[in-house]
Amino acid sequence: MYIILIGRTALQTFIERRQAVALAGACFRRPIRILVPVALSLALISVLTATNGFKYASVLASDLNNQAAQPPAVWENALEYFNSLLSLLYQPYANRDTRAVNFIPLGRIAWFVDVAFQQVFVVVVFAFVLPFTIFKYKVIGFASMIVLSAWIGRWSWYTVTGLVLAEFAVVYRSMMPDKSSTAMAKRGQRRVSLTPPKFNTFQSAMTKIVPLAMIFIGVLFKYVWAAAAPQYQNKELLAHANVNTGMLSTNFDPVERAYPRYDDWFLCTGLLLLIELSDNAQNVLSSGLFVYLGRLGFSIALISGTVMISLGGLLHNHLVNTLHVTNPSLILWVEFLAMVPCCLLCADTWSRLVDDAGLKLSHWFFHFVRN
Repeated sequence: MYIILIGRTALQTFIERRQAVALAGACFRRPIRILVPVALSLALISVLTATNGFKYASVLASDLNNQAAQPPAVWENALEYFNSLLSLLYQPYANRDTRAVNFIPLGRIAWFVDVAFQQVFVVVVFAFVLPFTIFKYKVIGFASMIVLSAWIGRWSWYTVTGLVLAEFAVVYRSMMPDKSSTAMAKRGQRRVSLTPPKFNTFQSAMTKIVPLAMIFIGVLFKYVWAAAAPQYQNKELLAHANVNTGMLSTNFDPVERAYPRYDDWFLCTGLLLLIELSDNAQNVLSSGLFVYLGRLGFSIALISGTVMISLGGLLHNHLVNTLHVTNPSLILWVEFLAMVPCCLLCADTWSRLVDDAGLKLSHWFFHFVRN
């Protein structure tokens, strides 16, 4: 979902205004916007590791039988830190076993940083042709690109999908005969004056049937099929081309590398389509709580694992060794109720101090290189 949302939101300004400066801004700002929070999060983890801030993390991992809570190994030298940081941004594939990915707790999820960084430059190329292409050939061209990138197994499959959703939502949705632009105007979204496509009754019905069908397929394969036959859960990865052999992809390893999946794509794309087509859903998601949590998304991914195994390990030790709590269920509940708000508070602080600073620095840099 997050990667599709990158394509949906990264070029929102360009989709609305059709000005080339918006494309340039995304390219210039993205490296700084991502590099600053990631570099400082790695530095924070390094400080905590060096100062024994993860003292009780190993015990926490052992008691919970969760090796993801193991503390990361400290850097050998500054060169290792620098190289690991660069590899996190420029590695050609979303590997889960790189030094930097393993260094950021929990569960080797930091591979998404590489995708978030590189895919913006991918969607910029596709976005450039949008103002010069009529509706019919947008549908044919982008549908073909999504299918081909899915077959090759590239993350552009997801981000181009998000870009198509952005184009549809901003440019064409208000032109559908059964939709009023009033609700969209209240949200302050701008419209581009283009010749509207003609939607007949069948096409209007398909705008509801297609998202529901995609959600059904996604749920069927992601949850029902995985629960019924877990040994075949990753067999869908066979349905991609292997660029090395020219045959099907048979040597995949989802433990060591993150792959775009068909079930995830169907489920997430169907949900986003329903949201884009529903004013009520958009009004709910535009409420203060969801906007607040969405703003913290990047910070939560970078910092929550660190908080959990540092402060969470300290809390776990206090419950077990000081208060002598022996009920595992009670321990888990106390830790859950304590750490969730703590992680949100830390993510909010990190977002205000680090993310916002990186964003302001990126805007300053873009202004600097233009003047």
